[in-house]
Amino acid sequence: MRYDIEYRLHPVNLNCQTCGAGNFSHTNSSSCSTCPVGTYSFSGASTCHKCSRGTYSNTHTTPNCTLCAKGKSSTSGSTVCFACGLGQHAPVNGSERCLDCALGKYTALNGTSECLPCGIYSYQNVRGSSTCESCPSHRPTTGRSGATSRDECQMLCPAGMSGDVLGESTASMRNCRPCPPGFYGFREETQGPGATVCRSFFLPVWCSVLQCAVV
Repeated sequence: MRYDIEYRLHPVNLNCQTCGAGNFSHTNSSSCSTCPVGTYSFSGASTCHKCSRGTYSNTHTTPNCTLCAKGKSSTSGSTVCFACGLGQHAPVNGSERCLDCALGKYTALNGTSECLPCGIYSYQNVRGSSTCESCPSHRPTTGRSGATSRDECQMLCPAGMSGDVLGESTASMRNCRPCPPGFYGFREETQGPGATVCRSFFLPVWCSVLQCAVV
């Protein structure tokens, strides 16, 4: 018995084309496919890669992902960045996660790049806070910004007066006394209270309890 075998030759294209950036193809593919949002690829890629943390992509066929702006972060494969919540911040572009505000600081806004120090009449002893705690009325001020403990709240002489500090380990004061005419009591660090001497409006002079002297 005789069999006639017919061979049919099909043309083969040996000139494979390179898929462009933002596209990919598998072996024996006849065309390129676009990368989905949240991913990227380089030219000639066989697969797409997820955007790393701190970056995002909201378009197809992208060759790279975009850094999240300050005050925002993202997870892997994100199509958008998410604003940091209250009490958190992201200080640089491309932050992988939002950071809690440090002790003595706070932020009451979403999507911020920095936390603010508590004012001189407050403190904060908890990380990641959106507010500061007020000093008690009998110890109304810390004498500085960014206080981290209620123990820092002290009794200072009001602006317009001067007084004596109670020892080296505390900012509390006693013997508050009004400044004489032509003099003022003002402490730069507290924007007012806590002056230990009264100064002249016109001359480089200071006054203690007993006398005034030229500086």
